Amino acid sequence: MLLPAEDYVDKPAECTKYQLLNDNTRAQGYSRAFYRCDTTLGAQPTWYRFTGRSGSQMPTSCVPTNHCGTHAPGWLAGCHPPPGKISTVLVCFHWHGDCCRWHTFIRVRNCGGFFVYELKKPPACYLRYCGNSGHK
Repeated sequence: MLLPAEDYVDKPAECTKYQLLNDNTRAQGYSRAFYRCDTTLGAQPTWYRFTGRSGSQMPTSCVPTNHCGTHAPGWLAGCHPPPGKISTVLVCFHWHGDCCRWHTFIRVRNCGGFFVYELKKPPACYLRYCGNSGHK
């Protein structure tokens, strides 16, 4: 099957070369005692896409503590950019009643049907970036 001509037009590299975050433990609805930290993400930012049981994007409201397979879940404290655009957005990590106890800035690209996130190692442990799925 041939793709429409517009699918061949200069897509940004991050819209075609990214790593997947697709396990259910990243879902904002995942609340089992299973604590991981995103310290395995390198110091250099890398592009990621949320898919599958983790959800299709990062949540845009505060996620309860002890969800997403970690103590302090990360959520996007801002808006996703419009199609074809890239934005720098604040990510907050919720802990002890403070929805933004720790934070970092990331870049988000709207690839026209999905988002990719340029993620880096969070500022502390146990902090983890969350997906918007409600899977348990």
